Amino acid sequence: MKKLLALLLALVMVLSMTACGGNGGDDSGNKAPAKNLQTVEMEIEASGLEDMTKATIGVPKNMEIEEKDWCYVITDKKQNVEIEAYICCDYNCYDYNQEASKEECEGYGEQKFGDFDGYYYIDGSGYYVEVYVYLGCVAEMDDVYLSFTIGALEGSSDNPMELFKLKDVQTLLCSAEFFPAQEAEATN
Repeated sequence: MKKLLALLLALVMVLSMTACGGNGGDDSGNKAPAKNLQTVEMEIEASGLEDMTKATIGVPKNMEIEEKDWCYVITDKKQNVEIEAYICCDYNCYDYNQEASKEECEGYGEQKFGDFDGYYYIDGSGYYVEVYVYLGCVAEMDDVYLSFTIGALEGSSDNPMELFKLKDVQTLLCSAEFFPAQEAEATN
């Protein structure tokens, strides 16, 4: 009986370590070891702040990263997946967009992505999953979030949710870290 209990406890521990795409994190907010991920840094300017607001994501090493003018394109040829990732900063709009998506979009769902809340849905074409990860608010009213468009690298996917659920994709989505710009202190 003790052996069975020990085996069950070991199984529970292994399963808890693989939660959220197997990032190896724990309840203290620790992320996966950097040696397993490539770090991508994104930054954006918030209204009225001199410094840039930054976020990083961890990309599994088997994925390729290409920097474009306004986003990063992350691909995995073996799993036929392509992800466009960028950071957004909009005036108090995250909740509004989420409510509209909830009412109008197929496959809508909410999920905890690492330390952050977010939501996802299948876009109107049916070929992509759109994911938004809310990072926080800066400059009193600017919502900062990460946007991901997940689809097939070649051709189209009949079920884009299968791509969204891939372990490497979930690892990437759950890896964000946020570095908000601080407002300058007033000098008198």
